[in-house]
Amino acid sequence: MITLPNGKSIDLDMLETAMEDSDLANRYFLNLVSGEEVFFSDYLGLSDEDERLSEEIDGSNDYIAIERIPSHSLPVDGRFRGRNGRSSRRTCGRKIIHGIKWQRCVSPF
Repeated sequence: MITLPNGKSIDLDMLETAMEDSDLANRYFLNLVSGEEVFFSDYLGLSDEDERLSEEIDGSNDYIAIERIPSHSLPVDGRFRGRNGRSSRRTCGRKIIHGIKWQRCVSPF
C-alpha cells in the first residue's frame, strides 16, 4: 500500500489500470490530497459535473495526470533480460511520478 504524505492511501489496482491503459481516448488523474483517481473518456463524453471537475483539475496543483507505461518499453517476448543476460519471465515498467518511484511487473503465469 502506498500512502500520501498526509496519510491518505492510493488504490494501487486503479493506478496500475490507468498506467497500463493504452487507449488515448482515456485520461486519468490522481488527486494528491485525497488519493482519489479521476477518469475521463472521450467515448463517454463529459457531463456538466465532469466539465466542472475537468476545469478544476486544469487550474489546480492538487491533481496530476497519471502517465502511461509505454508499450515499447516492455519486451515483446514477455521476458525481461537482467544484467547477467539471463531471461526472466517478468515484464516490468517503471515510472517516476512526482518523486514517487513506481514499478509494475507482470508475470505471464
